[in-house]
Amino acid sequence: MLKKAFIVACAAVLLSLVLSRLSLFPSLRREYTPDPVKYTISEYRGMVAVFRREENRPFQILYSYVKSLPADLAKKLERGISVRSERELVKMLEKLSS
Repeated sequence: MLKKAFIVACAAVLLSLVLSRLSLFPSLRREYTPDPVKYTISEYRGMVAVFRREENRPFQILYSYVKSLPADLAKKLERGISVRSERELVKMLEKLSS
C-alpha cells in the first residue's frame, strides 16, 4: 500500500514538473523566432532580380521580364518577395522562371 502511494506521489510530482517546465526551466523554453529575411526578389529595370538583405543593387538578375509573368506574381514583385533561406530562394526562382 505504501509502495503504491509512493509511486502515485512520484507520478504526480513528475506530471506537475512536465506541465510546468516552461516556468521552472526557462532554458528549456523554445521561443519561436523567425529567421531573418536574407533576400528579396523584386523587379529591377523590368526584370526579376534578387537582392541581398539591405543592399540596393541586385546580386542576381534573371532575364525574365516581369510583364511576361502572371498578374498575381507581378504584383508580388512590385512589393518585393521576402525570402528567408537559400532553399526557399531556389523554389521561388523556379516558380518565377517556369
